[in-house]
Amino acid sequence: MAGESDALRRLIDEKFDLVKKNADYYKILGVPEDSDSATVKKAYFKLVKQIHPDIIRRLNDETLHQKSQQVFMVLNKAFQTLSDDAERVGYRSSLHKSTKSQSKAIDKTQEAKALYHKGKMFLDRRMYADARKALEQAVELDPKTGLYQLYLGFTWYYDPDISDDIRMTRCRKYFEKALELDPENPQASYAMALYYKSMGEYTMEYRALQDALRLDPDYLEAKRELRLLSMRWKQNKSSLASQWADFVSGLKRFFSGSKKGNASKSGKGKKKR
Repeated sequence: MAGESDALRRLIDEKFDLVKKNADYYKILGVPEDSDSATVKKAYFKLVKQIHPDIIRRLNDETLHQKSQQVFMVLNKAFQTLSDDAERVGYRSSLHKSTKSQSKAIDKTQEAKALYHKGKMFLDRRMYADARKALEQAVELDPKTGLYQLYLGFTWYYDPDISDDIRMTRCRKYFEKALELDPENPQASYAMALYYKSMGEYTMEYRALQDALRLDPDYLEAKRELRLLSMRWKQNKSSLASQWADFVSGLKRFFSGSKKGNASKSGKGKKKR
């Protein structure tokens, strides 16, 4: 009796997993795709006798009972669809179209990945135009992957043959898109920091570097840029302090000279009297 109960639990768990994975009706019923309505009907009623929720309730296992209810609902849909000749033909056709569509999507993803690696290789060799061409194709095939957008931005950022205004406009577009698609990628935040640095927007650069280091505290390039930024700020403060001191000294000299001039004029006036 215990053995039968264990076998029943395994059967329900197996069917429940198929339901959760959105498996097709043939797999859920356990019949081949070329089954006729008689085969479908036989498989359905065999399963109903085994895993009907009213039968499973007797095992006093609420979790198992809930699973059997979900499985039973899908079994009914599978039976209604596959036991009817016209509906079965239509279902098989849609199933094959879905499989082909998934296959094409996988092919596109793999092609985009290959183009990304090709573009990255060209970028490492500083062949910016070739890198850009490969990465543009990768983005076209898979526009939702932030990494492809990021490296496409780098092909604009580092290319010395492009004017600064175009270079900065294009790289920002792709850096921001990469950050939008993958906000947890510290490299995207670092790329934005490089952009802000080039534009002289040092407060924004600081924030972007802080974001990169929040996501990856060991990000060496971000740490180095943050140190350089801190040094730049200190130098600017020192320069401003020096300029202020020179300004104050100049004012003192000016007022000191004015006082002497006034005293001299006052002395000359006394002699004339």
